[in-house]
Amino acid sequence: MPSIMYDNLEILNTTYVPRYAKHESAPERELNMISLARENGSVIISDKYGTKRIFFRGYLTAATEAALDALIDSFKEVFGRRQKELKISFAGGTRTYVASCLRHDFNRDHFNLLFVPWTAEFIVPKGTGEDASETPLVTSQAWNGLSDYNVSPTFVGSAAPKPRIFLQFKAALVDTCGLSIKNNTTGDEIIVTRPSGWGNGDILEIDCRLKTVKYAGYEAAFYKMFPSFQIGVNSLTFKTVDIIDQQSYEWGTGINNKVYGGGHLAAQSFMVPYTDKTYRRLFLKVMKQGTLAKNLLASIQTDNGGVPSGDVVTNATFSFPHATIVDYAWHDATSPANFTLAANTKYWIVSDVQDGGGDSSHYYQWLSVGGTEATYKKGNVATTINGADVPPDWTDVPDQDLTFRLAYGGYGAQNADVNIRYYKQYL
Repeated sequence: MPSIMYDNLEILNTTYVPRYAKHESAPERELNMISLARENGSVIISDKYGTKRIFFRGYLTAATEAALDALIDSFKEVFGRRQKELKISFAGGTRTYVASCLRHDFNRDHFNLLFVPWTAEFIVPKGTGEDASETPLVTSQAWNGLSDYNVSPTFVGSAAPKPRIFLQFKAALVDTCGLSIKNNTTGDEIIVTRPSGWGNGDILEIDCRLKTVKYAGYEAAFYKMFPSFQIGVNSLTFKTVDIIDQQSYEWGTGINNKVYGGGHLAAQSFMVPYTDKTYRRLFLKVMKQGTLAKNLLASIQTDNGGVPSGDVVTNATFSFPHATIVDYAWHDATSPANFTLAANTKYWIVSDVQDGGGDSSHYYQWLSVGGTEATYKKGNVATTINGADVPPDWTDVPDQDLTFRLAYGGYGAQNADVNIRYYKQYL
């Protein structure tokens, strides 16, 4: 049966007698444009919908004049409520809007003793309505976490969807401390890290509609942004392994920085935007020259006047097995445990060789790029060839970037069930 309800009060009845509810029109589209320089036309720099307006018209009726007067007062009290649910039957279902009545008028002539015409204009600040119940899209899909989980749900409606994403973890692993969800279709990504890992049976909920992240029922911190979604197919990637925080540009003309014993070191500085306790993995693009049976080592050190201090961040040490390093490629290493880096603080990745191994004919090469290709803006290169002097005499190389990737979110994989559901959104 058709229905129009405001704050759970039915007004599609013989008391309020609405003649129409004009809710089908879309909200006004708001385009922010800037004129092109020395050319005709403009370019759109933002495109969004504004508030939605819904118009009603009807009449009130009562058995006596006094009852009508009382009904008018009651009507004004109901329609004067702020930000309440306005539910309208439509298209075989119910559209729900959170709305306030901007104005309501009575056109009462002197002879209107038992009835009076009324009009009302509601404003929906959000600009959209939604179904009264959620639609499941992905239901209990098992993910082993060892590799990325890719899924491409299809959303319907007339406004951009805002789903809820649930992950229920299947085992308690302290080493798996991060999760990334990226919408490859829109390019948006959200990252959640948790230093103590995920608990068995606990649920992580990411609500793109209410803009909340909850773990085991409590508010949780996150990085980047809630992904936006488009109507139709969206390609999503879930990741728990090797979530990259900082990285340098890896292509272009390579510059070989030699690393071997006796103080021939190379270092790359960097900064992270947020303080996080789940850093664990490091990737370097390196190769081996000659015969070298010692591992390539790396550590993350603090800064001292623009050069590495020699003081290593707790647990931030890495060993790259020599047998795996042949041609130029990305090589990875895992620290003994998670370590903490502070926001907007300069650190250095410093490379060396185990036991001071190697010489001028047998060494590691750490690839860097220079000039206009050195686009990493949060650091630069420093090198030293001063033998075994302590402290090393570092030379600043401001126009180079050594190739690196630094990951957080711990290390390892964890099983989880994935669920995605959403309220269909309508203009």
